[in-house]
Amino acid sequence: MFNYEKEKQKLDHELEFGRLDQKKYEFALTRLNEASKQIAQLKADLEAGRVDGKNYNFKELEIIRAYDAALTQKVEHNKNVKKKAKSIFYFVSAIVCFLIAGIVFIAAREGYKHRSIANIPEPEQEIATGEKSFNLEYTHVELEFIAKYTIEGVVIAKEKFSPDDIRSEVMPYAIGLAWGYAAEHNSEITWAYNNRNIKAESNDSLDRIKITTSSSMNELIPANEEISKQIDSYYLGDHVTFKGYLVKVSAENAIEKFEASSSRVRGDTTNYVVGGASANEIIYVTDVISRH
Repeated sequence: MFNYEKEKQKLDHELEFGRLDQKKYEFALTRLNEASKQIAQLKADLEAGRVDGKNYNFKELEIIRAYDAALTQKVEHNKNVKKKAKSIFYFVSAIVCFLIAGIVFIAAREGYKHRSIANIPEPEQEIATGEKSFNLEYTHVELEFIAKYTIEGVVIAKEKFSPDDIRSEVMPYAIGLAWGYAAEHNSEITWAYNNRNIKAESNDSLDRIKITTSSSMNELIPANEEISKQIDSYYLGDHVTFKGYLVKVSAENAIEKFEASSSRVRGDTTNYVVGGASANEIIYVTDVISRH
């Protein structure tokens, strides 16, 4: 049943035609030699009467099956190794692609945050009078309109406040905007924001006065929930227009009172009854226009 020469010839042909590499061929040849020695010993046992013909056939079949199984297991092992290697390659490739995509996204986002936009016009003011009052939970708010106001700009700072105090409850947004000169050179400016105030870091190549007069911090009072959702959707670098009114605001609840009046020109200073000096625009926002 077992023919060593025939089995070796098969292995030689597999090696010759490239279906086995040298390492696999040597492994198979070693297993073949082991099987040949075992069968030779089995034949000696048969001739010496230590096994009968039935047991000889059974044990020879076991040796042949073990030889075949060894070769098959080697092939399956190699397939599994290749499969695992391929899986690891795909996994590592996916991680690398993910990291590259993340880096590209972050770089793009950082560039977008500081993008320059030319020819954004000056804010527009018109004489306006009027009043409005409303309640926010337990806080009563009264607004006195100072001017009708439209401001267009690129967003250079943004903060939304939790309603921890009366000021944050009434004016939940601080949005920095740049137009004109500052918007045109936004990619060259580093903005420093802190506690509803913003300033441009020193840059000797730019005109600081022009930057100051073409940027502002705006404290926003949204007219309704829809306006709030629109403001929430904006990010640094977005191009947007807010319309509404510059206002004087008075607010009161059982614990606190608050009064503030909007700035009307860049560079002026107003004084809060509660708080300190400020030159921020306080805008009651009735409309938002996206200009992405």
